[in-house]
Amino acid sequence: MLATVPKGHGTEYGFPIPTLTKPEEAAAFVDARLAEGSDFLKLVYDHEVIPGWPPMPTLDKNTMAALVDAAHARKRLAVAHIGTQADALEAVAARVDGLAHLFVDSAPTAPFAATVKQSGAFVIPTLTVLARHCDYDAGGEVARDPDLAPLLSAADVKKLTKRYKGEERPCFGNALEAVRQLRAAGVRILAGTDAINAGTAHGASLHGELALLVRAGLTPPEALASATSVAATAFGLADRGRIAPGARADLVLVEGDPTTDIGATRRIVRIWKRGVAVERDALRRKLTAPPPPAAH
Repeated sequence: MLATVPKGHGTEYGFPIPTLTKPEEAAAFVDARLAEGSDFLKLVYDHEVIPGWPPMPTLDKNTMAALVDAAHARKRLAVAHIGTQADALEAVAARVDGLAHLFVDSAPTAPFAATVKQSGAFVIPTLTVLARHCDYDAGGEVARDPDLAPLLSAADVKKLTKRYKGEERPCFGNALEAVRQLRAAGVRILAGTDAINAGTAHGASLHGELALLVRAGLTPPEALASATSVAATAFGLADRGRIAPGARADLVLVEGDPTTDIGATRRIVRIWKRGVAVERDALRRKLTAPPPPAAH
C-alpha cells in the first residue's frame, strides 16, 4: 500500500486506504505496511499537472524524508512515485532508493543524471505509460504487433488503445532524453510499464517497453538486463533474473537473437516457469474463453 496523503494519488480507486500528513506518522505507517507483508515502501511525491485532470495533493518534503528514514531504519527500500523533474530531484535528495517513473514536464537539465548517479538510486522509467500522456501511441503499437496480437484478450486491446483527451502533447522526447542521459551516466535502469493503466497491458507492454528503452539509447543486451538481472539485483531477489545454477528456471525461448534485435523477445517459442513448461495453446484458450457464469 503506497504512502500518500488524503485525496492524494492512490486514493482515487474506490476503496479506502491508510494515509498520512506529517513526519511524526511515518514510523507507524511503515511499521503497518511491513506488518501487512510489504517488502519495500512506495511513496507518492507527485506535483504533475495533467491537462484535463484535477490537481491532487501529495506528501510534503519533510514527511517524504521521514518515510525514507523509517524504511531504511527497518532495512527496507523506499521507492518514490514522481511526476515532474523537480519531484525526482527532491526525492533523490531525500535518499530514496529508486524512482518509479520519469517525467515529461520538461527536458532533463544538465545536472539531472549526474545527481541521480551520485545518489545511487535506480530508475524505472515506465516509458510505456509516459508515452500515453504525450503524442506517442506506444500501446497501439503493441496491440497491432503481429507476434503479440494473437495472445491479447479483447480487454487487453481495449486497455492498450485507450487514450485520454488532452494528452496528445509533444512531450515524449523529454522522457527519452532523460533515459539517454541516465544511461550515459551509468544509472541503473529497470524495465517497468505501470500496467494496468490506460495504454498498457500486463506482459505484452513489457515487450514494448524494451523497444522504447532501446530507442532511448540502451543496447538490446542492456534492455534485456533491465528486465532481468538488473531488476532482480536492485530489489534483492537473488533467486531470479539470471540463468545460473540454483536460480529459478524461469526461461523464455525465442526465435531470433534479442541481443541484436530486441523485437525477437516477441517471437516466443517456449516458456518455462520454475522449470515447468507452460503450454501456450492452453494460455490462448484461457484468454479467449468467455467468462464463467456468475456464482449464485
